[in-house]
Amino acid sequence: MSTNHEKLTSAELANTWLTYMNMSALHCLTDAFLQHVLDEQVKGLLLECRELSQDAESLLKDIFHKEDIPVPQGFSPETDVSTESQRLYTDLFYLNFLLQKSKLLAMDYQRMLLQATREDVIELYEGLLHEAHALFRRATHVMLRKGVHPTPPALPYPASRRHVEHQSFTTGFLHPRRPLLAIEVSQLFVALTHNQLGKDFLSGLYGVTADKDIQKHISRGIKLSKAVMEDVREKLEEDGIEVQLQEEQLQAGSAAASLSDRLILCMVSGIANAGMSEYGFSMSVSMRRDLGALYAGFVTKAAAYGEDGLNLLIERGWLEQPPMSR
Repeated sequence: MSTNHEKLTSAELANTWLTYMNMSALHCLTDAFLQHVLDEQVKGLLLECRELSQDAESLLKDIFHKEDIPVPQGFSPETDVSTESQRLYTDLFYLNFLLQKSKLLAMDYQRMLLQATREDVIELYEGLLHEAHALFRRATHVMLRKGVHPTPPALPYPASRRHVEHQSFTTGFLHPRRPLLAIEVSQLFVALTHNQLGKDFLSGLYGVTADKDIQKHISRGIKLSKAVMEDVREKLEEDGIEVQLQEEQLQAGSAAASLSDRLILCMVSGIANAGMSEYGFSMSVSMRRDLGALYAGFVTKAAAYGEDGLNLLIERGWLEQPPMSR
């Protein structure tokens, strides 16, 4: 990695700190999943994901040491993962998790790469982005081979070029509404699949913690995900579009405390943050007003949920403070 002793910019400082926190959490999660995975192909993908997180942690520590920045506490398999845990999820859940996580990592690393100016930070995110793309390609390939890939609905091709003739194109609160655009169908499908994964993930975590406040918070998140899925399905079904998703991807049976409460609560907050980001993008590309209002409502609810999760972390002294301006 190139040597360059210019100080990190605010973007680089924020992004490297956040990446370390996220990668240390992902390291713990893949360790927990690897204890119970059965399918050899899925196991290979989980090992690849764990290696990605370990590589990132090592490279980031080098940068922090070079800059004399304290390495964040983050998370550790030794303190945040139990070796006596029970199986929470199916291998299908692991596959879906890896697919969606690789997409989120690729989007995050692309943004962080374009915010970097120091050569060593650029090289860091170029490498991480390449690894995220590789994980995405392999997860997609395995899911397609197994016939379980969550593919967006197919739509008829346009028969000719057309131009919008009426301003009613953007309305959506009154009937008749224009049909959904392909991009609108695509983003509704993303919201549906992400919330199904989030719902299943939270349902598994609910049985891991014995903390009643955290259980209550997780239960609220499950209800929010179900409500989003119902609203999204309603919009799709108005256009005669039905989406069949895989059944709930949980392993039957009770769970031992396999993950620390601190890690669980931080991951739940991460789900809310990812939702807000995705809803914001969906709102920006949706041209019907009812869809914009729908996503705005999703963002508001996700933000309130995320803030309540942060408050729980603060109350317990678990929220590690990010770098500040002074």
